[in-house]
Amino acid sequence: MEVEQTGVSKVVIESRSPEQDHLDRGLLTGLRMASMLPKSLTVTWQPSVSEPLLWAADAVVSATTWWLDDRAHHYNLLVEQVRAISLE
Repeated sequence: MEVEQTGVSKVVIESRSPEQDHLDRGLLTGLRMASMLPKSLTVTWQPSVSEPLLWAADAVVSATTWWLDDRAHHYNLLVEQVRAISLE
């Protein structure tokens, strides 16, 4: 499991709304049941105002989304700085 091999033990997800957080939890449960995420991984939700580093995740996701839409400029700026893990 690639996430486990990186030594990551805790993930902070941006809390957006109770409904969206619930959908996130469902997705994580499915990934754990499919053995794509370790059951030992601690996941917490926090509002972006209480965890300033969440902006970095937003920047990476935006750059990756643009890359998938064949607009790779911003992704290319980050590719040497970020390790992306694909959960297929």
